[in-house]
Amino acid sequence: MSTKDQQVKHVVDWMALGVLAQDVEAVSSAKLNLELAFNHAWRRWAPATRFRVSLAPGPIREICSGSA
Repeated sequence: MSTKDQQVKHVVDWMALGVLAQDVEAVSSAKLNLELAFNHAWRRWAPATRFRVSLAPGPIREICSGSA
């Protein structure tokens, strides 16, 4: 993956698959709760260091902004 937008799209696609695999029926619509939960998981996911979006203070902001 060469561009940051491609990386954001890749993360979004895999997040969606992960949510489906866990039989999650809904996620919080409260943006702060969603950001905190995602950033908590992101910091603990070892492969996150391979993505440029991990350099952002809050990668979920880029993902939710629809920049991908």
